[in-house]
Amino acid sequence: MKIKLIVFLSLLSINLYSQVVLTEYPLDNQLIGRDVITNSGTFNIAGEVYNSKIAYSSISIIVNREDDLHEYQTQNLSFDDSTIFFSFEITITAELMNYSVNLYSHFGNDSTLELNIINIVCGDVFVIQGQSNAQAKMENGSSQEFQNDFIRVYSSSTDSIDLLIENHQWYYGQGDGGAETNGNTGQWGLRFAKHLVDSLGIPAAIFNQSLSGTGINSFLAPTNYQTELESIYSKLYYRLTKNKLQDFVKAIFWSQGEYDSNVNSPLTIENGIAIDTEAYKNAFLQLQESWDHDFQNLEHIYIFQTKNGCNKPIEKLMDIKEAQRQLALESETISIIPTASLQHHTDNCHFTFSNGYEEFGNRLFNLVKRDVYGYSSSSEIDAPYDFQAYQIGIDNIVITTNSIELQSDEFANDFKYNGLSIDSTKISTYKNYIIIEDLEFLNDTSTLSYYGDYLTDGNYIRNSNDIEIVCFKNIKILANAGWKCNSTDCEISTETIEYNSINECLESCGMSNLITPSFTSKKLSKIVNVSGQISLPKVNVPLFYIYEDGSVQKKIILE
Repeated sequence: MKIKLIVFLSLLSINLYSQVVLTEYPLDNQLIGRDVITNSGTFNIAGEVYNSKIAYSSISIIVNREDDLHEYQTQNLSFDDSTIFFSFEITITAELMNYSVNLYSHFGNDSTLELNIINIVCGDVFVIQGQSNAQAKMENGSSQEFQNDFIRVYSSSTDSIDLLIENHQWYYGQGDGGAETNGNTGQWGLRFAKHLVDSLGIPAAIFNQSLSGTGINSFLAPTNYQTELESIYSKLYYRLTKNKLQDFVKAIFWSQGEYDSNVNSPLTIENGIAIDTEAYKNAFLQLQESWDHDFQNLEHIYIFQTKNGCNKPIEKLMDIKEAQRQLALESETISIIPTASLQHHTDNCHFTFSNGYEEFGNRLFNLVKRDVYGYSSSSEIDAPYDFQAYQIGIDNIVITTNSIELQSDEFANDFKYNGLSIDSTKISTYKNYIIIEDLEFLNDTSTLSYYGDYLTDGNYIRNSNDIEIVCFKNIKILANAGWKCNSTDCEISTETIEYNSINECLESCGMSNLITPSFTSKKLSKIVNVSGQISLPKVNVPLFYIYEDGSVQKKIILE
């Protein structure tokens, strides 16, 4: 006991006469940005040592990877002046491992622990912005099972400047809480991040900077966003730059638009509303320009198309939804994700977790895995969103889509022709085509819209991966087209028109026994190959499509 006391007094005296001041160091639980080339990240520990009566002889760091030694560095100190500076650069690997750092000062045989930092990881950074469906707090069903120690968040998405400045800490990601919850990711942000951890073995930092009940214009960067903290944009910028992560943002996820679907009152306009399709697009492009400027390694943007509801007028909602679709259509770095078939909470505005926010995260991860990480996919992970409408004969329309195979349980009255609902019995699908028969009053100014089930969760036209088509508004119906027969199938043509009916084309080409159009809506049960094994849709391979009514179709989809 006496010896221990002497040692304590010795260390105490050194601290009294010498001082180590740290100027740069990571925090507990911090995520360090990943260099994609080296699959690693670096951080610095730096500071100053002030010499008094007794000078330290050296300073050292020990870096542990879990319980194993990762790195040891030391720097000798020679005091020509009263102050000497030190700096260590540490490199860690992006993996599901925690790193810790101990910094020691040394004098003779005595050492003093100056700094202990634990649970440092290296990984990728993602940003979530939008309004309450981006915040995605718990409405019905918990996301707690997807919490993971390798999902990290700096501070919270609080709108309070004081709370933001005071909260200089990193946390494990939490999905169920709201904006003021430390470590909030939102439910679908947490589901996405857990996929990243489990599938790719990469830690993730989620920066959710969303604000409920807010128009798109309120998310734009003001001229002084680098020096003030009043705006939504400046708070996001502050959180990222505070941790030197602005150049490590991989993708941005956007869920917003309900507020901009309000009626055009002075109040809503003042609060940031975009009044129509073009105004919304312009506002988003302005926001994207700021993102590209400040987050220079940003690779992709993902937009969740707004779902009907929230007591917003349908025509205003459609203006916003069409703007979101056009943004994806016009840019290779923007993707759109539909939400029409996902389950609303009882408030008809937010979503349950199961078949709601959870599916947000599932659909998002499949796209990010391909676009950002370069993995191929054997299934249709893109929603049908690219449409061309053609007049066939006198009174028919065919819509082409960016899909391989469309399906539907039954058709809802969600299509509008010149603003009027189309009887669902006139609608069918064949391959990647949507066929609408027996329309009246076709003219050069005719337009077609798809509203995506206005009031209830009903039936949807989906691709082979059960992802519903994206809503669209007032696409122009192009000049006359028709069906032609190639060597293996029937397809739409604007040059060679052989038939005005898909049935006529198939029958005349002698393929009616191989491929039958889905004029009677049937639900696909499974797809098998020639060996009877379950298969995903593939091109250039004969496959059998087996439906719940017992019917079977042999199909060869040519690339």
